[in-house]
Amino acid sequence: MTAVAAITKRHQTNPDIKKVEERLAVLHDAWRRREEAEIRALFADRADLAIWGTDLFERIVGKDEADREFGKWIASCPPWVAIESKHRILHVHENVAWAADEIEGRWQSGSVTGVNGYRFTTVWEKIDGEWSLVHGHTASPER
Repeated sequence: MTAVAAITKRHQTNPDIKKVEERLAVLHDAWRRREEAEIRALFADRADLAIWGTDLFERIVGKDEADREFGKWIASCPPWVAIESKHRILHVHENVAWAADEIEGRWQSGSVTGVNGYRFTTVWEKIDGEWSLVHGHTASPER
């Protein structure tokens, strides 16, 4: 069996793959709409939560810091029209999953439009039967 066939078979037989993909879709849609509460609901509620962005101020470690700082981060995002994964690698092993996405974010402010490319890596842990984000890192290859 080729590596691609093995991955395809694993995706077809592992229901957690679909659940993590659903959580990623919720994350991307909420980020597009800049809905802080919806995004925060995906975060693990723990001290070792780590969310890092492309700018130095986009650094959150732990629930308390996320409660205090994440709203500022979301408010600084452009007015997204769409956030779409153009390529994804996703792996689930027992109660841990990771996804590496190449993201295209399209935005519009009045008559001005733009497209930004990002690399977005997330690590998820199954906690009490739900997939929660325990680490996220966004990078901009254009910087």
